[in-house]
Parts: sequence; C-alpha cells; structure tokens
Amino acid sequence: PSPSLIPSPSASLTLCIPPSTCTVPVSSSTHNHITAPQKPSGTRTACITVGHINICSLRNKVPDIRQVLFHNYVDVLAISETWLDDSFSDSLLYIPGYRVYRRDRLAARGGGVCFYVRDDLSTKIVHRSSDVELLS
Repeated sequence: PSPSLIPSPSASLTLCIPPSTCTVPVSSSTHNHITAPQKPSGTRTACITVGHINICSLRNKVPDIRQVLFHNYVDVLAISETWLDDSFSDSLLYIPGYRVYRRDRLAARGGGVCFYVRDDLSTKIVHRSSDVELLS
C-alpha cells in the first residue's frame, strides 16, 4: 500500500514507493553541469524526507528552492502560495533530479501549490481539482 502524505491543508500527493526502493543506490542525474544530491549514505531508506514552504511567489525563487533541495536531501517538497499562472512554464521550474507537479490559482492573483518530487520516486497524480488548489 502507498503511504499518503498531506504536507499542508491545501495540497496532497499520494506517493507509490516500490519495496525495492529501500536498498537501491540513489542515482544522480545531471543537467547543465548541476548534479542532483545524494543522501550521505548513498542508499535510500524506507523513510521519505518531506518539506513544506509557503513561498509567497515562486517566480524568482527557483534557485533558492534548488539550494533547499540539494543541501537538505529533500525527497518531496510541497510549496504553497506559488503565485504562478499559465504564463510561467514548467521548464522555468526545472531542477535536476526532480519532477514538478503544480496547480495554479486560475481565477485570482496569488495562491497556487506545487510539489518537487525526486525522479527516483514512483509517483502519480490521482486527483486534480478544477475548482480548488489541490493535487492528490
């Protein structure tokens, strides 16, 4: 069974973690000469490191998020108050070694949620609300 993680009241993400993940060495991926972090032991444990940030606009803070992810070995980072809209493409949110899932507020300024999830974790969105900033 998959653990259900609810990092903040406004967002949720269900992670499906295969049992083999517990002993598989953590792989690193590269892009633009930046290497994704490895946990100090070099192997993944059954635990997942999850963090949450209320960012008050992600637009100019992607480099800061990269530092948080890489220096703290975070597996899943939930971000609230992204203040993004469809004029800001996913490619501008790219961080090596992570996938990004996002739900922007469509009707007004502000709001929005997103998740950065390590590439080596098996994940899927099981629900995306059209009227609430919710990913699950």
